[in-house]
Amino acid sequence: MKRIILIFFIINIFSCKTIDNVVCDDTSYIVRQIKKQKNNVYHIYVERNDSSFLIVSHFNGKRNNGDIKLKKSIHMKVDLHPLFWDSINGTEIMPTCNIAIDYYGNIISKEKLKVDNVYYSNSLNGCYLIK
Repeated sequence: MKRIILIFFIINIFSCKTIDNVVCDDTSYIVRQIKKQKNNVYHIYVERNDSSFLIVSHFNGKRNNGDIKLKKSIHMKVDLHPLFWDSINGTEIMPTCNIAIDYYGNIISKEKLKVDNVYYSNSLNGCYLIK
């Protein structure tokens, strides 16, 4: 029994990375899938608790030392900002259905991607987490 508990403890310690923005807790996102699009745009599918999110990120061609390449199952802590706004300061604005955004030459549409919203983060550079 002690051996099982010890093994479980060791697995838990090594299952989460603890490098700066890469943490494992209830406020972190888990990367589920990364898809490269044209013009260095990435679709990053993440989950947190019971919710799924789609993040779009453009790679500017420059990678800094210490940037972390995202991989499937990595935990990351980032601030997400919606591309499509339903309200501003609690005041409803024009419905965003059937609206598309040109994001670095990629047409982003909630309906086409079958998601509730699309997000971006200033902490991402393509498929890299900025340190």
